[in-house]
Amino acid sequence: GEAAAAGAVEGGKGGAGERVLSALPPTAKQVVHLTAQHKRPRKLLKILTSTLSTPASGGGRNKPRCMVFFSTIKELKVQAAWLRRMIKESGSGVDIPPPRELHSQMRQSERDRAVAEFKAAKTRLLLCTDVAGRGMDVKGLE
Repeated sequence: GEAAAAGAVEGGKGGAGERVLSALPPTAKQVVHLTAQHKRPRKLLKILTSTLSTPASGGGRNKPRCMVFFSTIKELKVQAAWLRRMIKESGSGVDIPPPRELHSQMRQSERDRAVAEFKAAKTRLLLCTDVAGRGMDVKGLE
């Protein structure tokens, strides 16, 4: 199994306990969490809740958006279904927007619509495979 360790990269600068994965613009935050398989859903929910509930920049108009990358479509679909269940359950306390998917098994028109909605901030949570998200340029991400 994978170790339950975490590392974060912010603005492309690494510090103690951090790994630099790539150079990022100063406004971007990239966080990598290596987590045991059985702990991933709750860890993801905790991160999304924290990230998506931060105050909006620009006086409340620009709510934070988040892209989450998965290495397989199967893992993406499992996590998306779990998140949707948690959002629907009354009393679950989950206050995040519904996720939108982006992967190669979608029709091109569906992928285009998912990207357009995310860029326009109509969708604030985009779950994508690393291949589907490669090369995307989304302005204004928190």
